[in-house]
Amino acid sequence: MYLNTIYFGRNAYGVETAANVYFGKSAADLTVGQAAILAGMIKAPNVYAPDKDVDKCRTRRNIVLDIMYKQGIIDEQTLLAAQDESIECCPRTGCDIKGYTYFALKEAASLLNMSERQVMQGGFVIETY
Repeated sequence: MYLNTIYFGRNAYGVETAANVYFGKSAADLTVGQAAILAGMIKAPNVYAPDKDVDKCRTRRNIVLDIMYKQGIIDEQTLLAAQDESIECCPRTGCDIKGYTYFALKEAASLLNMSERQVMQGGFVIETY
């Protein structure tokens, strides 16, 4: 449940949305290196995002890959191949996915039978995950 709601930057909530936003593909289609990037971003999405600082992203990805190797999740060949992967992501302008807060606002407006503007200006507190 946590991985389906965690924030990854760029208004991307959840692993599936983050995979689409950053790599233009489903989470099921990510390479090991790309999956390690997303896992590493959880600590600080605005620091480790591939579109923010490629060097920090690469360093964090490699830390995650090393842990995966030490835990026996991947073998040495997979580790080395993933570490050699280039880091490329979708440009910001190419990703038009609405964020979690957008859908929370739409749902609140629907439930309250109000416009989104009325909800935003109404002083409401909306609690979500």
